[in-house]
Amino acid sequence: METDDLYLKCHNLIEDREYEEGLSILFEIKNNINAKFLLAYLYEIGVDGFLDKDTYKSILIYEELIELNQVNALYNLGMLYLRESDFNKSVFYLKMSSEVGNSSASYWLYRIYEENFINEAERQKYLMVSKNQGHLQAKKSYLIEKRIKSKSYIQKLKLSIQILYLKIKVIPIIIKDPKDERLV
Repeated sequence: METDDLYLKCHNLIEDREYEEGLSILFEIKNNINAKFLLAYLYEIGVDGFLDKDTYKSILIYEELIELNQVNALYNLGMLYLRESDFNKSVFYLKMSSEVGNSSASYWLYRIYEENFINEAERQKYLMVSKNQGHLQAKKSYLIEKRIKSKSYIQKLKLSIQILYLKIKVIPIIIKDPKDERLV
């Protein structure tokens, strides 16, 4: 059986929770690119009773995939580091993934900058990048922000008009009483 056919069989077995047979095939074909991705992912999450979660092994496999120019590994590794709360490494890999056109990586960079108040300019940049790359949630976020900004602008404008109106009403009219030197 060809390696790709074995991979499909292995993938289907794992999806069907036939872990023992699926993992046996997976380790047999572990040099196949798709098998490496699957193995890295399974180490990342662990498979109850069949494969212990091992973040270190997962990272090593993703790094190996990156060396083999598998750009999807950039995103996977960036997300792994995000889940592990290593924001510097997460941002590093997600930026590389964004640069090769991964809209999800761009969107997650936007979210990281948004949630951590790190850098407003970077937040805006990655919102626009992910929107332009076609990320659906980024498009929604952009429209929401645009609506909020326009409402905010309109509210500020209304407030300015109200303040101006109050100033006009409240400005004391200074009249000098001819009999008195005091201002009325």
